[in-house]
Formats: sequence, structure tokens, C-alpha cells
Amino acid sequence: MAEKKKPPKVADLSPPAQAAIKQKGLEGKYQFREWLRILEELSAFDAVTDEIQAKAGKRAGWFGFLLVLAIVGTIVSAATGLVFLAPIAILAGLAFLVFLIMNLVTRSKMKKVDICDDLRNSLMPFLDLIGEDVGTKGKASMKLDLAGLNKVKITRKEKIPPGPYNKVIETVYEDPWCEFSAVLADGTRMQLQLHTQAVSHDRHWTKRSRSGKIKFKHKRKWKKLVQASAALVPDGETFEWGEEPAVEGKIKVADKKYGRVCQLTRKWKFSSVGNAPAESVSPDELVGMFIQLCGMLKPVEKGA
Repeated sequence: MAEKKKPPKVADLSPPAQAAIKQKGLEGKYQFREWLRILEELSAFDAVTDEIQAKAGKRAGWFGFLLVLAIVGTIVSAATGLVFLAPIAILAGLAFLVFLIMNLVTRSKMKKVDICDDLRNSLMPFLDLIGEDVGTKGKASMKLDLAGLNKVKITRKEKIPPGPYNKVIETVYEDPWCEFSAVLADGTRMQLQLHTQAVSHDRHWTKRSRSGKIKFKHKRKWKKLVQASAALVPDGETFEWGEEPAVEGKIKVADKKYGRVCQLTRKWKFSSVGNAPAESVSPDELVGMFIQLCGMLKPVEKGA
């Protein structure tokens, strides 16, 4: 039998990780290995809370169903004269109600400390992959918004033409949740920005059953657009920009005070029904963007 996992405690985390959970975000400049340690803590914490939250939700659904059956059983036993069954149904109903409340409370507690799943599914494995290029003692700056999609991120909510439905409400979320920069071992500065745009369509319609009853139906469909912007700034002493090869994505070049920046932007689309898409950009694809940019670099020619 699998061991039942206990809800993790925020107090058991390191101070930076505690602050990230409470504030739903983290910003600062640390050694790269310190960032890895903090984000590994957060990723492990989020994985456990998500699992407990999902199981508590399923159990709450089952106990809610059993509670309804117990109530129906109590009514039927009283109506049919089987009075001796009523106390049993009432006691069972009370037990189901207690378990229902317990699981709803657990789910609510886990939801309060829940953070963006893209951290552990996309960003954390990406940082693991580039660790050797940055060096564990190298400095890295990061600004993370870990709240995920919530009411604060809503930029537009309105009714749209319903088509075959009675009513359709469109809600648009904008979530620029990650800004990361670090200096690689060869002196090249790397930058990564991750921006999520999500659109939900709440579709409402009615359906008449064979008995003539009208049922109200609702379905929520999601579309998730993830935009990743990867940029490199060579130090100008070891490497410089060469010719621009054919790459997958949009290239933008700009001169900044710290050097010439070449930025590659790509987008990915995901969709789902019910809850927002859980899919994230794979870390390999993020690394691939920087590999494409590195292919545009050439060694600086040393003058005689």
C-alpha cells in the first residue's frame, strides 16, 4: 500500500522559498547554484501540494455523491415504512459529511499555497540543462511571478457572438511570469523571458430532455499561448555576431549600452477543456533556441 503523503508545511522551507510561496513570486540576484536550490525546493513542494489537492478533490466528489445517496436512503426508508434503516442512513450521511468537509478543507489549504506549474515543468529542468554553461558560482538574476492565472491577470472579459450557443463569455489572461538573465562561462550574457496568454470561452446552452425538462449546460474551453524570448549578448572580446542564418522563430537585433542584443522569439499553442492547459514549453525547446542563437556567433578576429 502506498504511503499517504502529508500536506507539506511552508515553515519547513528555506526563508527565500517561504517568501516565494507567501508572496507568489520571487525576485533577486543570487549565485546560480543558490537559485537551483531554491527552485528545487519550490518544485518539490508544488509537486506534493498538487498531488494532495487532486486526490482531495476526487475524494470530496465521492463523499459528496455518497452523502446524496445517504440522504435519499433516509427519505426512502421513512417513506416506505423501513424506519429501522433511517438511523443507519443518517449516521452514514453524517460520516460522509465529515469526510467531505475534511477533504474540501485540505483542498482549500493546498490551493492557497499552490504556485505556477510551469516552474517545475519548464523553467526548472531548463536551468538544470544549462547549469554547466553558467557555472554553479556564476551570478543570475531572476524575476518570477508564481501566482499563475488568476483574477488579477484578467485583461478582458466580455460577451462575444454566441453562434449556436445561448451565451459565450470570453476571458483573456496575460501572465508575463519569468525574466531570467545570467552570464555564461565564456562571458556571453543570456536572457530568457516567458509570457503566457490564456483565453477561456465559457459556453452556455440549454437542452430539452425526452421527458420535456430543460437542462442548462456549460462547457469551458481554453487556449494557451506561450511566448518565449531568448537573447544573447556576446562580450565582444571572445565572440561577436556573424551572418544571420535561417532559424525557427522571429529574430530581433538591437544595440544596447551593454552590447548588441540578438533576440529570438517563438510561440507555442495548447488547448484543453475544463481546466487551463497543464502543458508547458519543453526545456529542450528552450535550450534549442539558445543553440540557434549560438550558431550565429563567430570568434572575434584578433588583429595583428
